Amino acid sequence: MTRLRTGNVSRRFAAAWLPPALAAAFAAAAVIAGPLAAAGLAFLSGALFASAWRGWVTRGRQGEAPRETDQYLLTMLESSPIGVQITRAMDGRVMYANASLFKMRQVTKGEYIGTAQTARFYADPGQQKALIERLNAGGFIRDAEIPMKRLDGSTYWVLLSLFPIEYEGEAARLAWFYDITERKAHEEVVRRSEQRFLAILETSPIGVRIGRISDKRILFANSQMAEMFRVRKEDLIGAYALDHYVDIEGYRASMEKLEREGSIRDVETLMRRPDGSEFWALRSVFPVEFEGAPARMVWLYDITERKRAEDALQAAREQALEAEATLMDAISNISEGVTLYDADDRFVICNDQHKRLYPRIADLMVPGGLLDPVEGGAHQQGRDRQHPRRRDRDQEGRGGAAEGPRGG
Repeated sequence: MTRLRTGNVSRRFAAAWLPPALAAAFAAAAVIAGPLAAAGLAFLSGALFASAWRGWVTRGRQGEAPRETDQYLLTMLESSPIGVQITRAMDGRVMYANASLFKMRQVTKGEYIGTAQTARFYADPGQQKALIERLNAGGFIRDAEIPMKRLDGSTYWVLLSLFPIEYEGEAARLAWFYDITERKAHEEVVRRSEQRFLAILETSPIGVRIGRISDKRILFANSQMAEMFRVRKEDLIGAYALDHYVDIEGYRASMEKLEREGSIRDVETLMRRPDGSEFWALRSVFPVEFEGAPARMVWLYDITERKRAEDALQAAREQALEAEATLMDAISNISEGVTLYDADDRFVICNDQHKRLYPRIADLMVPGGLLDPVEGGAHQQGRDRQHPRRRDRDQEGRGGAAEGPRGG
């Protein structure tokens, strides 16, 4: 471990220097990565380079590295697709910048090297001063999103990483600028699309809310959702979603189904309002991404009135079954045959005595059966009982008539 000092900044580095072969390999990897280099690569490049530079400078002072090392490292910087510059810490004058930075800022090397007016390339010049103060206080700056400005006034965005180093025997600052203008433009398109989407959700007659998965906090709720819970929308934002569920075990079971199937639809769920009152809702849940984090969109439709109507209907059915059972007990205890018909002369029920009295028409005694066939069958059975010989003659006559045509 080597203690290195740069100006007023003192830090330890586990890797004090990079061997030339490793440094060359790293430079080649950076060139190959090209546009694929992301914010992490930009910061890693800067951190490794700042560490390597300090190591080379320190070892050079000890006579262990040739002075050509500076030029070797600058050659590596020149090939980087990320904008790089080195400025003197004392006065902010540009000591070095690579071709990528000249292209980014639309300046020539002659116009840029030696200038101390770099603040003019910030959309907000005051940001440069704030960044330098942060650098002096914390040792380095990682991936700060900064709006920059070209000489023609056009604006672009960069990820800025800033490190303290020593260059040409002086305290300096190494800055890496990674252009993220396209990414920011895409983010703006997504943001506007998201805003339009939320505006549509706001008009929904069904309650909608979006909650972050990591901490179960509500990030968005529409007016209908606030009305359902009898609170202001502002009171729902940031609330803990699990506080709104009565049956936590049922909630967890539905979340397991969500993990298996990808979504859940129309699950009857008992919800609790902040005031302690409860209501029933049909709940549907879908996974989404919101504000850059995994989230869930929940749709709630209040079915409290429907549930009350269903409960009332079920209670009425139970009462009707109980009344029917009581009636059957009553007529079963009557010694005579009893039959009940409704207002439309359709069979309802009868007791066992009635079925024993009229066994031949038992198959007609079904709920909904018409009165006339049952009465007709009962009258016929009564006549047969009174005149058994006549019944036999009628049967013989019907049999003979049926056989006549076959004999002819």
